[in-house]
Amino acid sequence: MIYDKTIIKMLKPVFKQLPIIALFFFLITSTTAQVNDTDASPVGVTLTSKTIVEISPDKLSWSGISPGSVGDAADEENNFFQIQIKNIGSKNITHIWFNASYPKASPFAVGSATATNAGNYVVLSADTQPRRYYFVNRAEYNEQTTLVYLRDPDGNMPPNNTKYSYGRFRNSSNEYFWFLDIEDGNCSDNEFFLGDEAHTPLKTGSTDFSNCQNGLNNTPGAGVSSCRTGTLTRNEKYGFAQVNVGGQNYCLAVSQNCNRTFFSHWNPDYPFNNCGANYSRFAWNT
Repeated sequence: MIYDKTIIKMLKPVFKQLPIIALFFFLITSTTAQVNDTDASPVGVTLTSKTIVEISPDKLSWSGISPGSVGDAADEENNFFQIQIKNIGSKNITHIWFNASYPKASPFAVGSATATNAGNYVVLSADTQPRRYYFVNRAEYNEQTTLVYLRDPDGNMPPNNTKYSYGRFRNSSNEYFWFLDIEDGNCSDNEFFLGDEAHTPLKTGSTDFSNCQNGLNNTPGAGVSSCRTGTLTRNEKYGFAQVNVGGQNYCLAVSQNCNRTFFSHWNPDYPFNNCGANYSRFAWNT
């Protein structure tokens, strides 16, 4: 029994020292973890100055649209009805505007769909309320056949096609007739005549241009003989004017050789650059 007690007495001091050794080791380890060393390496990045935009969706497609009708989101392949433009470049963008493609000659009554151009039919609205849709730069051409029910500014019916060319501004099923004085062969500063009331499948519209009132940008009237007139202002190879077509503001631009007439709203590039912001404007402007 004395032997056993001795063993116990000898073991007790050993067990008492173990926590101290463990604690001492912990303190040493913890002290070492507090030592930090940091350094820095500078990184230089130089961006090139580029304007890059992302347009989504990247394609719009309407199918099965009848002539004179309106294609909306229900007719679009993926039911898209808006596009979003995002600046992903390194330059600040202050203005956004559009250029639309157009046919180089009249596509109507030629018997081929390849003669037309989809860009000439697209109308856009800013993302504001109320939504007002306008063509970007709608191109129209002189009528190739005589319209026997039109009366020209001199009172001739059918019109005298050696003095006047005439055509239509087409907006779905609404058509606004117009006349252009071509007698001197240069239409950049000649007189232009615009009908007030639309020609539709159910209504004749303004077809008598013998008594038009001055002011192409005045509020349109109504009736067969309601029309307005004004003189184009020369802008190099085009003549331009501010016009109100059925209550919508456009920049009118006529080629000097009298064969093409533009109606622009979302394209302030030449030849629409002198009409002013209310007629040919930026789609977005800071």
